[in-house]
Amino acid sequence: MQVCPSTEYGDSWRLDPATSLLSVCGPKTEQGNPGKPFFARDLDPALRERARTLCSRAHVSNVWLDACTLDVAVLGDQAAAVYVGARVPVLTNP
Repeated sequence: MQVCPSTEYGDSWRLDPATSLLSVCGPKTEQGNPGKPFFARDLDPALRERARTLCSRAHVSNVWLDACTLDVAVLGDQAAAVYVGARVPVLTNP
């Protein structure tokens, strides 16, 4: 059986659920490789709005707003602190 390289990569990062930082989110964690990327727009609308509002009130720059929204929704309110005052990325290869 041939293993897809992306599956090998995903499996190389797999943790025992008991030692995962996400174990505080609940006893059950999802296992496997995602079938597609997951963005802030894919969140439940009420959860997305709550997280986005928290990021906006923390004065997170618009360029980081979607990333902050997703992190706050998944990891908790404290995740917004990472984005407060974060520099805007510079495009060096137009």
